[in-house]
Amino acid sequence: MKRALLSLKLAVAFVVIITTSSGSVIAASPTISQELVENKKTVYELPETGMILPNNPLFHLKRFRDETALAMSHGQDRAKLLIQLADRYTSYGQKMTKMNKPQSAFALFEQSIYYQEELASTLKKLNKENNTTNEDICYKAIQSNIKQSEVIRGTLDDLSVSDQAALAKILEKNIGARKLLEICDK
Repeated sequence: MKRALLSLKLAVAFVVIITTSSGSVIAASPTISQELVENKKTVYELPETGMILPNNPLFHLKRFRDETALAMSHGQDRAKLLIQLADRYTSYGQKMTKMNKPQSAFALFEQSIYYQEELASTLKKLNKENNTTNEDICYKAIQSNIKQSEVIRGTLDDLSVSDQAALAKILEKNIGARKLLEICDK
């Protein structure tokens, strides 16, 4: 009974955090972000994880490949690759949660958020250089971020109470990354 009550309290606190954070995004950016956030659910599809998952020793080769491609990319190609990587790591995190490996999932969600922050930085740089941002890339970037929040929220039921609290902190970082992506709405 105490565990159920604690879960309910955490869920309510979590919803309050999401609602207040999402509300500020809507108020601050009345264009692309508002359209996507108001939808609550996005039709954006994440990529399949493939057979080599983060718990496989060969995963380090995939990661090396991704980091090498990222180091060699620039401009809009870099932005597109960052979106792909953020999506891929969100998928990995979702898969690890389903495999009952929450700590691994949290690290993967954090990596996805890192890529989203890098994306915001890349878009800001592109905006300075071109005095505009590519609307298609921006739209996809925000969809990716919103899909990540959906996935994170969707994994809550699969976790223990203590893991739910840790995941709430990761969701806050996701919302912070969305605020960085407001460069798209300018």
